[in-house]
Amino acid sequence: MKRHIKFISIALATMFTFSGNLVSAYALATSADSSSNFKYGMGNIDSDMEPTLDRDPDKLSSSSYDLPKSVDLSLSDYFPCIRSQGQIGSCTAWASTYYQFTYEVAKLNSWNAKNDPDKQFSPKWTYNFINEGEDNGSNFQDAYELLSKQGAVRYSEFTPTGIDTESEYRTWYLNKDNMKKALQYRVSEYRYKAFSSQEDETPITSPNSISLLSMKSLLNAGKVLTVQTYGRGLDYQKLKNQYNSTLNNQFVCTKYSYVEPSGHAMTIVGYDDNITYDLNGDGYIQDYEKGAFKLANSWGTSYENGNDGYIWVMYDALNKISNAQNQNVKGRTTIFKYYGYAYINVEEYPLNLIAEVTIDQARRNELRVDLWQSEISKDIPEIYKTTFLNGIGGEYNYSGLSANPERATFVFDYSTLCYSQIQRQKFHVSVRDLGTQYNTFVKSIKLIDKTGKIVVNDNINDTFNNKTKLYSYAIGMVGDVNNDGCIDSRDITDLQSYLSGNIDFTSDDMLVADVNGDGKISVNDVLDIQYYVAGFTDSFANGHFVKLG
Repeated sequence: MKRHIKFISIALATMFTFSGNLVSAYALATSADSSSNFKYGMGNIDSDMEPTLDRDPDKLSSSSYDLPKSVDLSLSDYFPCIRSQGQIGSCTAWASTYYQFTYEVAKLNSWNAKNDPDKQFSPKWTYNFINEGEDNGSNFQDAYELLSKQGAVRYSEFTPTGIDTESEYRTWYLNKDNMKKALQYRVSEYRYKAFSSQEDETPITSPNSISLLSMKSLLNAGKVLTVQTYGRGLDYQKLKNQYNSTLNNQFVCTKYSYVEPSGHAMTIVGYDDNITYDLNGDGYIQDYEKGAFKLANSWGTSYENGNDGYIWVMYDALNKISNAQNQNVKGRTTIFKYYGYAYINVEEYPLNLIAEVTIDQARRNELRVDLWQSEISKDIPEIYKTTFLNGIGGEYNYSGLSANPERATFVFDYSTLCYSQIQRQKFHVSVRDLGTQYNTFVKSIKLIDKTGKIVVNDNINDTFNNKTKLYSYAIGMVGDVNNDGCIDSRDITDLQSYLSGNIDFTSDDMLVADVNGDGKISVNDVLDIQYYVAGFTDSFANGHFVKLG
């Protein structure tokens, strides 16, 4: 199956590319918890992406308004418990990876991820790969690209401490077995939408406003959403006289007004049309004073103005200009930047062919790795390509703490290249040294199929500087005797014809036809393919792939 990562309004950007021309919105919000003053990290940075207006005509029918008055996905076992990012500016990774990605993968597998670190995903993994080695925040575009190509390791495998030290935000996670496991679940689609046109300054006038429809429909369908918002300048009030008494004295955000750069990311987990707040203070509740979204924050459960780690945001706070004139203070704008919100889909990938590339470097920003796929006859790859480790991470080694040469094995999945069926093709790995000061040493490249068979074990031991080296391997699919990209009765016929002496096989034909791996072609190979085609087995003793001559 072909899998495409779908980005709206832009082409899929190179993985890990950091938007260096953007002004960092990182800041620390001071907020008192129950014991002492503590600085909570923020760190959301705008990417180059712009949301596209969500105006699907199918969603705007009258039946679309038949939604429940409230939804709360935080109550689901799929949604992880509230945790704190501490002093690190990793909110984007917490919103995208810990909350949203955990929830989607848990839902896919019917896991209870609420309090299980083995079923939650690590924001530290994401943040440390995309932050250029500095604690200056990150953006959603880079986070989702990482999750689409590499997935994420589990929270228990790379647990954040939240303590502001260089090792906390610089160290890359390098356990190759867990990196391989991370490839199993990845983002297959990412949508960044705007709930209203940027020109509309007051798009929301009641809980039934069309601008709310898409977000509420997605939440009702079981999707949690991420948003770019703010850490400072939020006006919190306490709810009172609510239809549900448990809501009384909870905090609700009624507006945002600019005070200083304070980009922050959060996750929308629900909504409630019945929540009210008298915005204009006239003692009556108008339609625009009804309804709020519920957001999960990443500052723990005891910070000031938080409801056990969540906040309510009035629908009216999403307007650039409020329906209530007294709410239109200096610096007011929408609490969701660019009227934007994002949702993802995730898939489980079969890992048909992965690459393990072992490389020594002293500067991780001097290293670039590309995976390629091409026709078997092509010496120069020209069909599919995807880029990893594109000069990212700053002037540090993989641990992020020195400039000493360090060895690491990186694991990549060739299905990122979106092939559908593998025929006899060449699979390439190109390694580029981007600098002049430190050598790159390529120790080895292994290609491993989904059965665990090492198809290629190339001990390279190659040292170079300021150049690119290309390593190419011709691969065939075991059992695909006629080389049409699938294994079926036609392969059985060709194999029987060969054994009868009616057709000849090339040396490559012989390699893929030896499905039991005994080094010869016999009736036993015919029987094994028959069992496979009949569905009695799902792989061969000789694995899924074979290196051609």
